[in-house]
Amino acid sequence: MNKFTKRLLALGIALSIVVGVGSVSVFAKTSRASAMVNGATAIGESSISYSTASASTTYYSAGSMSVNSTYTCVNVNTLYVRNINKNSTAYVPVSVNFKAPAKYKSVAIKSNHRVSFQINNWSASTRAEY
Repeated sequence: MNKFTKRLLALGIALSIVVGVGSVSVFAKTSRASAMVNGATAIGESSISYSTASASTTYYSAGSMSVNSTYTCVNVNTLYVRNINKNSTAYVPVSVNFKAPAKYKSVAIKSNHRVSFQINNWSASTRAEY
């Protein structure tokens, strides 16, 4: 084998190790937005891991809260992409949770958060990708 072939082979092995290790990571990735609404903190958050995701909206005062999320996952065998939508609205902190179907893995979660208190409104978007 010449030098070029050996280097190309080494590069290929190194890349396959990096890609392989990255695909089994169990760490969650989180996106967060916050603001003050009428003197109280409003927080919107999306979090994703290999096979689950969640989103929540919290407001540390009285007020209406909502979260509307789209979870995207992909079948590891067929590469079929699936989008799942969930939303929740209440006067207490709200959240939605997702679990990937069998043979699927997480790709992304995108959420829209909203807080309303009297005439004050806050809205934000968060997005986390795996």
